[in-house]
Amino acid sequence: METHHLSRDRYGEMAQTTGGFDPFGLALAKDRLKLDRRQTVILQVNTGLLCNQTCRHCHLDAGPGRTENLDAQTVEAIVAYAARARFEVIDITGGAPE
Repeated sequence: METHHLSRDRYGEMAQTTGGFDPFGLALAKDRLKLDRRQTVILQVNTGLLCNQTCRHCHLDAGPGRTENLDAQTVEAIVAYAARARFEVIDITGGAPE
């Protein structure tokens, strides 16, 4: 459960924190940093966790025993979104590396 409370930041000003940590935007502001979002040019789609290999280095823990894959409705939604957004690159991952 997330908790919110007020505490004094390192400048002595009152700041709302979440679970004992400053919200990301506040942490940036303290160091006078700013992030500007640019247009997204790459869409990465992972088709699922079913794979014909079991690699120890796989950060998704994919393998032949996994059954999670995109359903047809989700694939259609991704294709429609990609057409609207006009990405420069669409990177499709998931399953066997070949």
